[in-house]
Amino acid sequence: MRLATRLKIEGLLLILPLLFVLVMVAVPMVRAVVMSFSDYSMLSGSRAHTFVGLDNYAGVVGLPRFWRMARTTLWYTVFSVAGKMALGLAVALLLNAKIRGRGFLRSLIVVPWAMPGIVVALLFTILLDPLYGVINAFLEAIGLVKSGIPFLAQVGTALPAVIGIGIWKNFPFVGLMLLAALQGIPKELYEAAEVDGARPVQKFGRITWPMMFPVFVIMLILQLVGTLKEFDLIYLITVGGPALSTNVVGLDIYQNAFKFFKLGAASAEGLILMSVCFVFAVVYYRYEFRKR
Repeated sequence: MRLATRLKIEGLLLILPLLFVLVMVAVPMVRAVVMSFSDYSMLSGSRAHTFVGLDNYAGVVGLPRFWRMARTTLWYTVFSVAGKMALGLAVALLLNAKIRGRGFLRSLIVVPWAMPGIVVALLFTILLDPLYGVINAFLEAIGLVKSGIPFLAQVGTALPAVIGIGIWKNFPFVGLMLLAALQGIPKELYEAAEVDGARPVQKFGRITWPMMFPVFVIMLILQLVGTLKEFDLIYLITVGGPALSTNVVGLDIYQNAFKFFKLGAASAEGLILMSVCFVFAVVYYRYEFRKR
């Protein structure tokens, strides 16, 4: 076989995985766009679906509960991401310090992130139970409450409880990524700072934070995108209740598609959510480009 022919074949083989990924992404995306402009429903016996233009988008945005869901999604995202980043940073700084049992703690911190969502949902459903939950028993023992609080069954506490559970499950990933960034900082910088008489706060402000800031920004953007479209944990814990107080957009998309079989409306809602996530993706890539 000639060298030129062999190189062409090798080149084609190298781009096959990329082509496969493009097909796997592009085909469902195009299909979703087409369905969002039609009255596509799984309850319809006909394969022909009427083109309805922007009716699905207008119907979704025009619903009063859509804006309530959008507000719930916003609060869930803001507080969840803030909690993950703050707790992840604190854990990363702790595990980067020279403390006894550091290796064991690094292994232990991965446990919440590695646990399946259904296990986390069942665990906290039991822990937060108003009758025999450990958390309510502890609050009663120290005198903060007189009787058990139904954290997951009342409007005022359901969303904060779900946010707290989401933070507990996902902060280890942020912590591990920030810990990796901390360990990449040259030790010589800290040694030089000690020679100059720098205090711990000055070391953090002048060395640690500037060096880990790029990774922090990347994790912040990725967590924003991931949390915006999150729904599985909420579905397993509250199914959007009580009284739709934990109903986020991602959960409503799932219910429209697989509970009410309105694939046209679900596709429109999904593309609206994807557009918001796309904004953060553009910010991420612009930041990466400027950094390089």
